[in-house]
Amino acid sequence: MKHADIIVIGGGATGAACALGLVREKAGTVLMLDKTFGIYRPSRANFGLTGYLLKGLNDAVYAKWAFKAIQEWAEFGPQLEQDSGISLDFALNGVGEPFLCEEEKAVRVQQTQQLKEMAEVNGYKYNCEILDRYEFSQLIPKMELGEKVIGGMFSSDNGHVNPLFMLRAMRKTYINEGGIFIAGESVMEIIPGQSHTIIKTNIESYVCSKVVVAAGHGSTRLLNHLGVKLPLFPLRGQLMVTNRQPPMLPIPLFLVRQTGEGTFMIGVSIEQAGHDIGTTVEAMNSQAKKAIELFPIMAEFNWVRSWGAIRVITQDDSPVYDTIPGHDNIFVLVGHSAVSLASLHSSIIPKWIISGRKPKEIENLGLRRFHV
Repeated sequence: MKHADIIVIGGGATGAACALGLVREKAGTVLMLDKTFGIYRPSRANFGLTGYLLKGLNDAVYAKWAFKAIQEWAEFGPQLEQDSGISLDFALNGVGEPFLCEEEKAVRVQQTQQLKEMAEVNGYKYNCEILDRYEFSQLIPKMELGEKVIGGMFSSDNGHVNPLFMLRAMRKTYINEGGIFIAGESVMEIIPGQSHTIIKTNIESYVCSKVVVAAGHGSTRLLNHLGVKLPLFPLRGQLMVTNRQPPMLPIPLFLVRQTGEGTFMIGVSIEQAGHDIGTTVEAMNSQAKKAIELFPIMAEFNWVRSWGAIRVITQDDSPVYDTIPGHDNIFVLVGHSAVSLASLHSSIIPKWIISGRKPKEIENLGLRRFHV
């Protein structure tokens, strides 16, 4: 049986960010276990936006948490690039969304006003402008807008990153700073004890003082054995990528962004398809059609690849940070927006795990909210 001070189950964006923060905080021997079924990796379904736009519409705590994460990305991103030697294709130069009709605009105007009022009550500023067609076109001078575009919204302090480069950089830095990464082992069971916890995989057994369960949908199976029901469900996202183009789109949009390599990515489809990671002609047609309506020039691009992946979504869209009832040494981290929240998962969350004192910022983001 192998020993560690803290074991992190899950090597995706959430687990890797937390594990990295733990080694940076000198938390002792930190071991990260990852099943590495790449085809199910939620990072593949992530569009790469680092932002707080439209997050927390029904949850003021999550809205402020998402805002704080983006403020910390300004330091987290460059530091991760420096420590890992890996470019993240990271920028905080804004995120926008064009409107194709008055109905779309009306919804976003109402949501923006709601979030601005919520932010003012909670002591911060929700930065988002509603722009007319001309104003929005000035953000993207090298791409002509489609006839249907009537305007858009824009936030200057949101941004984007390559999620796979980010994951690689976090894992590399974690290992370089003394973390132990074990790939290819599937955790079969968590066995709590009074002074320690045993983790059984399909290959080995481990004993540790604290456990962090950050295995996405895999967390459901592991915690069911402990009598904990996670409020998770899968949503499939399909994405498409074009051939490389000269730099034309200086800011990412909700539907379209240009990557550091020059390819255009479109996506953010939302489908209830269980854990099926397949692609559909219908979804691809719908996304391509809308992208061309936004920018007619995209009809001339070659679409070279498409794929699907499964997102980790809670019942109320907000993340879950908690411990298991009766076992304060077993921590649970699950939810969507693992890329945007990586800065906090690597800073505030590790301090909570080490000290056992839950930060005020996330007091209301526990499991109890689903059972009242």
